[in-house]
Amino acid sequence: MHERRTRDAFRALLSRPDAPLTILVVGFPLWWILGVSELMPIAVALLMARNLKRGGRIRLPGGWAPWALFLVWVTAGIFLLWTDAPGAVPGGGPERLVVYGYRLTWYLALTSALLWAVNTPSSRLPLRRVASLMAVMFVYTTVGGILGSFLGAVELKSALELVLPASISGNGFVSSLIHPGLADVQDVLGYEEPRPKAPFAYANSWGSNYSLLLPFVFVAWLGRDRSTRTRLLAVALLLASSIPVVYSLNRGLWACLAIAAAGAALLSVRRLGTRQLVLGGALVTALGLLVMMVTPLGTMVSERFANPHSNSRRLDLAVLTLKSVIEGSPVAGFGSTRDVQGSFGSIAGGSTPECPACGVPPLGTQGHFWLVLFSQGLVGVVLFLGLFVVALFAFWRCRTTLEALATLAVVFLLVQMWIYDVLGLPLFITMLIVGLAWRERFEQSEATVPTTLAGLQARTRESLPFLATTIAIGILAGAAQSLMSPTPRTGSVDILVRPYPVVLAADNFAPGGKDWQSTIDNAALLAVSDTVLSRVLGTDDPEQVMALRRRTTISATPNTQVLTITVRTLAQGDPSRMARAIATEYLAQEARYLRERHADVVAQYNRAIAMTADDLYRGEVLATRERGPIRNVQYTLAEELGWLNDTSRDPGEILRSSGVTTVRRQTEVPVVSGALLGLLIGAGLVASGASVRRSRLRR
Repeated sequence: MHERRTRDAFRALLSRPDAPLTILVVGFPLWWILGVSELMPIAVALLMARNLKRGGRIRLPGGWAPWALFLVWVTAGIFLLWTDAPGAVPGGGPERLVVYGYRLTWYLALTSALLWAVNTPSSRLPLRRVASLMAVMFVYTTVGGILGSFLGAVELKSALELVLPASISGNGFVSSLIHPGLADVQDVLGYEEPRPKAPFAYANSWGSNYSLLLPFVFVAWLGRDRSTRTRLLAVALLLASSIPVVYSLNRGLWACLAIAAAGAALLSVRRLGTRQLVLGGALVTALGLLVMMVTPLGTMVSERFANPHSNSRRLDLAVLTLKSVIEGSPVAGFGSTRDVQGSFGSIAGGSTPECPACGVPPLGTQGHFWLVLFSQGLVGVVLFLGLFVVALFAFWRCRTTLEALATLAVVFLLVQMWIYDVLGLPLFITMLIVGLAWRERFEQSEATVPTTLAGLQARTRESLPFLATTIAIGILAGAAQSLMSPTPRTGSVDILVRPYPVVLAADNFAPGGKDWQSTIDNAALLAVSDTVLSRVLGTDDPEQVMALRRRTTISATPNTQVLTITVRTLAQGDPSRMARAIATEYLAQEARYLRERHADVVAQYNRAIAMTADDLYRGEVLATRERGPIRNVQYTLAEELGWLNDTSRDPGEILRSSGVTTVRRQTEVPVVSGALLGLLIGAGLVASGASVRRSRLRR
């Protein structure tokens, strides 16, 4: 009997129009503890899709065309997952398909949420109900943020972690999704500080969700029709939430709050007048300054701006990401992220157990914009932005509450996507708000006739032969480009680079020595220097030297002294022989320098041994040595000289030399790019033809 009642209650819940959001929000703390909170939006998106299927006609929002094409770009990325990207580690395993599938599923879930919001009537899903649920989510965010600010070291084991095998739950990507923690303990201000993240996966996700949920508190609990008690509780909640806002050290969140404040000020000027705005703004500013002065929060804010932390690394990664896409696959991208070759500090850099942060994040991370750019290319990122740009132009006047919410959400997204990975609940919330705004536009304006999914499918079927032709032409053009380009071949040589003996370091013995240190990065610079390449070519012609440098790639095995010289050639010739010639000449140059340095240091030792006591202690050479009997000093110098003469001056050796290798053409890049461009051109021609026909009918 009890089970039957439970089933009936569950069925009654599922039959409600707001069931997907209610299940997601009301149970979110439980989903977090179970370790499935990052997957629940995908699960409720399936329920949304089921409701859409039962609802009949499906209206499409403005900007649907670029979003639909973007989904095609994402789907086509499966053919590019194992394409080597410039600046990235070549190769890749099957786990890349798992990450790709996860992101594709999220994009489909976002599409379902958008269409569900557009097509669920306001009579069945009013704004107040959505705002109340989102305000409840804000409460969870605030409570989790406060706990994370003061109990940052607390971590939990989710139920899913206990069930999954250790080989799966221990994976870094999987662990970040299913392992509930209150905060990320990071060294941002020069010392370890907890950054709250509960009930989300990352500290940046906490900040992104906070900014998107905040406006709903004003809509749900601070309206004039709400009781005084409700409004006071809401104000107390907002004041309490300011603590984790500061402790989060989220400059992106702070920027969004400043934008929201400016937007609210502009709306107040339009609706209330300047006088009320000035008084209200002065009061809020005074309260904010007072809180900052009497609490440690002001110090934390100032310290955060004084410690940019990841700015330079983000910029370097962004530049490398853009360069890799332009050189490798500008139209279609690479389907997913790639690991960087080396690090920004060294070509042999990489993370270690002692220094996990020494590695570089993969290409296509550190911001959703960079993920879309790297995964879907330059065209793909334009298509991704299309839906939101159209929405911004449609709602920027903020004539209604929903238009104001949609405008804020899109602006927040455009700010945060450069630095945050918003693929998840932040983008899910944004899609819901934009969809609700389009629903309001369709319901209030009879002149606006939305495109329907059935109409889109009918036009697609009519245009299918033409689209298939343009796609086929694009595929043939891409294949022809690949076949017509010469086949690249490479040859590689691995060198073990030995560090100089300590006594031969440039700044070890005497001032004025050559400013050169024995590092693998300096070895890489010397290997492609004008001196080495010109001697290999037998000419000083700068054009020939530069041409060889462009065809030469220097890499290194992470955290080793093994340098790899790879020469790529597109014409006849033996790249393996050229790579070995460069390696041999590099070693010869290093040996020549070491001989000169050795002779220089030996001469200095001999001069020091021959000095008188006064000259010895007065000279710069031994200024840092302790004073002692002249005989003892000279005896020590003689011992060091004997050791120096016995020290090996071998700069390194060639470990192995590969033969000539024919590089795979990576035909999938031009073929997939050609197919997508053919689809884009065909769809544009079909849309322009339909527009011309409609204009003629109006006449």
